Formats: sequence, structure tokens, C-alpha cells
Amino acid sequence: RDAERLKNLVNSILEIASMDKKKFNRDFEVYKADETIKRIILESAEQFQLNADAIKFSGDAGCDILLDRTSIKTVFDNLVDNSIKYSINPLQITIKFKRSAKKAEIEFSDNGIGIPNDQIKKIFQKFHRIYDKDIPNVKGTGLGLYVVREIIKNHKGKISALSEGKGKGSKFKIELPIYIEKKKSIKRNKEGSKND
Repeated sequence: RDAERLKNLVNSILEIASMDKKKFNRDFEVYKADETIKRIILESAEQFQLNADAIKFSGDAGCDILLDRTSIKTVFDNLVDNSIKYSINPLQITIKFKRSAKKAEIEFSDNGIGIPNDQIKKIFQKFHRIYDKDIPNVKGTGLGLYVVREIIKNHKGKISALSEGKGKGSKFKIELPIYIEKKKSIKRNKEGSKND
């Protein structure tokens, strides 16, 4: 697990270096939203050795989205890792899929310690970390959620955070544009397709 965290740290630093130099060399492809995000989250869960019953999925977006899969995997690796770090009770992560007219929505919720109200607007800043006396041994750099926000922005999406208070968990709402095929279409990935 420490090796994986070190790898994630290195990836985060490389992502930030790329962002700071505005070198967004991404490999974007079209994916089925629900199936692909589910697979990515389950890969993250396996990577962090979570039990299968720790994650529950609900809802349906039922649309295509344009993703750089590697970068989106980094997003959910960071969210899962944070949920583990900031949980006292047995971890439960809930993923809800929805869609609006133009956006696919993914709600990522956990039952962790939550986010203080005065920290909500700060958590996506570089090097910002939440300290809690009830969890004294949390390790991290404060870069994870900054990287998450920048990756989502690079996908022309938006991420926001919500918490009802201490001990009531955290929720992250990710909105990504629905892909509408045009004459000059982008490569469609077979992952999550109906023929897969």
C-alpha cells in the first residue's frame, strides 16, 4: 500500500508539472459513462484492498463521455485514498450516476469524518490538508484534490465538495460533458460498449 501511495505521489507531481506548463497531452477517447467509471472505481478499490461490499453503485447516466482514462483513474484513486485515510468506522463508499441535459453526474460519497464548513472552499488548493485530532496519523502532501480538480477542468467538467459536518461523511459531485458524436468523430473505446 505504501508503494502504491508513493506511485500516486509521483504521478501527482508529474500531473502538476504538466498542468503548470500547460502541457495537456491527453489521450481522449469516447467511453460509456456508467460502465467505465464503475470499472475504474473497482480497480481503485482493488488497488487499495477494499472489500467488494465497501462500494455501492446506484443510478444511471446512460450516455457517452470523452475521457483520458489514465487521468480519470488518478481522480478516483485520490478520492478512494482520501476516503480510506479520513475514515474511522468501516468504510462505505456510495457512487450515484445521474444525467442532465448536457452533463453526466457522478456523486462520490463516503461515511468518513467529513469536511468542516470553513474548509470546503480550500480543499482543492495546492498543499491544503485537513487536520483532525481524531485521525492523527494521516499521511499526504495536500496535492491530491488539487490534481483532481485540474484533471476534471481539463475534461471541461466541474467538481464540487459537500459535507453536512464532522462525522457525517463527504460528498464529491463530478460533472462531465455528455459526448455528442459529430461528423469528425473521436475514437470510440470498446470498454463499456454494448458489444463488450
